[in-house]
Amino acid sequence: MKTQKRKRVFALILALALTLTVFTGCEKKPAKSGDSASVLSAAEEHARKRSKADQKQLKQDIEDGYLILVNKENFLPSDYIPEDLEELKYYAKDRSPDARYLKETAAEHFHEMVEAAQEENIDIVSTTAYRSYEFQKNLYDYYVKTKGQEEADKVSAKPGTSEHQTGLVADLSTSEINYVNGSAFGTSKAGKWIAEHSWEYGFIVRYPEGLEDITGYTYEPWHVRYVGLVAAKEIHDEDITLEEYIEENHLGNSIKKVVSEARNDDETDNDDETDDDDGEDSSSDKSVKEKK
Repeated sequence: MKTQKRKRVFALILALALTLTVFTGCEKKPAKSGDSASVLSAAEEHARKRSKADQKQLKQDIEDGYLILVNKENFLPSDYIPEDLEELKYYAKDRSPDARYLKETAAEHFHEMVEAAQEENIDIVSTTAYRSYEFQKNLYDYYVKTKGQEEADKVSAKPGTSEHQTGLVADLSTSEINYVNGSAFGTSKAGKWIAEHSWEYGFIVRYPEGLEDITGYTYEPWHVRYVGLVAAKEIHDEDITLEEYIEENHLGNSIKKVVSEARNDDETDNDDETDDDDGEDSSSDKSVKEKK
């Protein structure tokens, strides 16, 4: 009798636990398989935790395109060019001047981040930030030529799939490693500082170690991406990737709308301009000059 009673009590406890799981959404992190119930509970949990001010700011950041997802599956049109590019104050002087730009808000927060590091006697510079579609094409073709297609795809993005084209990304380096880009940045004082503090300025280390199956790229401790202050804190606190964050918060459709609107704006502007005299004439894609 005692055994049967224990079994009944255990069954009741188990049923209660399952009920609470369903109705409270107690999962801390959604399954990477993309289970809809777990993703929904994560989105609701984020919304509950955010203040009204943070919720409003996140909405604005999405509308401003700061959470745009660009990777091997989500690409930008060849004529996508950010409108408000601003020249950076801290950059490696031996790199291309064309790659010294970020979108205005990202540039402002980049300067704040670098100056905060300087207060701790750590120097950080950008080696390359915004890249046009054509810039990325030349870079990718170089890697294919020197490393082969398979290796090139591990370390470089095909044109249109590079985050650099968004104007929200900077590759970083420091005098500690002679201003080169490489895994050594991750173990430098500058790299450790970035890993610990970049989120405070709206940036994330975009390609974390060991998560190549999600991001599509090998570990790049030098590659930081601006996503806004709210998203950066939440991504840091949960220790997840941008892909996971966008899935958790159901941001995919919002981001596609931003790209679509940007492209429509570019097409409208192109219709109002006279033809360039650069000799380029394409029946499908019109060449757009790079903005500075």
